[in-house]
Parts: sequence; structure tokens; C-alpha cells
Amino acid sequence: MIKNTPLTSGGNLSRVLSELEESGFLSSFQRFGLKKTHLVYFISDFYTLFYFRFIEQAGKYEPNMWLSTTDSPVFRAWSGLSFEQVCFAHVPQIKKALGISGVASSTSTWRIQGSAEQKGSQIDLVIDRRDQVINLFEIKFSIDKFAITKDYDAALRHKIQAFREATGTRKSVFLTMITTHGLKDNEYRYSVVQNELTMDILFTAP
Repeated sequence: MIKNTPLTSGGNLSRVLSELEESGFLSSFQRFGLKKTHLVYFISDFYTLFYFRFIEQAGKYEPNMWLSTTDSPVFRAWSGLSFEQVCFAHVPQIKKALGISGVASSTSTWRIQGSAEQKGSQIDLVIDRRDQVINLFEIKFSIDKFAITKDYDAALRHKIQAFREATGTRKSVFLTMITTHGLKDNEYRYSVVQNELTMDILFTAP
């Protein structure tokens, strides 16, 4: 942000970020295993996400713009990102669906930078529980049931292993899939997935 805006580091930047977060335009997550000063900010206002993707460059009276993008990579990317934000906004419901509402926990995100020797990895949502369990969440938007393929199964295994090695945790690590309509029933459905949630649980009382 400092590189791409007129803002400078210090109290002014912190004030702006705080005001945007209080107004609901931004949300923040702590990075797993790091101090509170290491926060990850993301746009949480849904109209703002939609505006940047589809309105800003569309032109005032562009005809059929929305219909022409509903099966495009841009639309799919926006759908996935928006679904992630919906999940982030409903962590209490996610905890309730897992039956861990009464367990003390902290919510964070995790990422390791790739290098020539090591492939990078990212987990958008992590719930670190007091009962010696860590839930890692893989969030996927799909217009149909989501299929875990052989390659995707290998990628999930890599994420779990990278997380264990980088954090050095001794807790049990459970992978939870959150999808729009559930997982397709194939040989990889429960290969590394301990819990499966659908978007329906996001709109229940916490």
C-alpha cells in the first residue's frame, strides 16, 4: 500500500486502515504464529469487490456487459473471491457447524513464500483451537459439486505438510473443505478431508 499510494508508514496509515475496517470496507486476519502487528488486510465490502471487477472499466451505458461475463475467467475469479469473503464473515457459523463453538480458539491466515528450493503455499483460513487441534480450511466456489482430482488431492497434501513443517506444530491438523454444493463422491473425496461443509451452514444462527 505504501508503494502504490501516497500514504506513508506510521500513524496516518494505521488510522486509515482502522477507519476502513470499522466502516466495513476492509477486514483483517492475523498471520498464524505471528504477532498482532503482522496483519493481512483484504476488501470485505461486497459491492466494492463487484465494482472493481465489473463496473469500473465497463463504461456508463455498456449493453449486456454482465451477461457477456457470466462464464468468463473474470467472473469465476470474482465468484471464488466473494465466496471466500462470505465464509470469512461467518466464522461463528463455521465453528458451530464443526461443533466447536464452545472451544476457545483464534482465527488467522497462513502463507509461506515460495523459493527456488521450495514451493509456496497458502491457507486462507486457520482456526487454532485450545483443545490441541488446528482446522485448516480450503474454500472452493463451484456451480456444481466440487470434484477433488488426483492432482488437487496431491496439492492439499502438500499444503498440510508445508504447514506442519513451517509452523512446527504438534497439534492435530484437520482439513475442512467449504464448498457451495458439496463434494463429488469419488476416490479422493475423503482422502485427506476430515470435514465437509457447504454454504448452507453459513446462513444459520451462530
